[in-house]
Amino acid sequence: MITLNYLLGQSEFNIIMLFTIAFSIGFLLSWAIFGLLWLRVRISLLHLQCKVIRLQNQLRQVGSSISKSG
Repeated sequence: MITLNYLLGQSEFNIIMLFTIAFSIGFLLSWAIFGLLWLRVRISLLHLQCKVIRLQNQLRQVGSSISKSG
């Protein structure tokens, strides 16, 4: 048993329970960070794909105008 003193009082916890709580909090926090980073990358990828499509369309327009004038 481990006694934890905190701002409003104190509690006694079993060492296994304390490790379980710490591991769970770390696991959930790491998944939240990973999820936010993944979401940011996916949004960036979508924006870049739209930009590539727009640039490809511009390139086709320029290519077709060059072939018509040439």
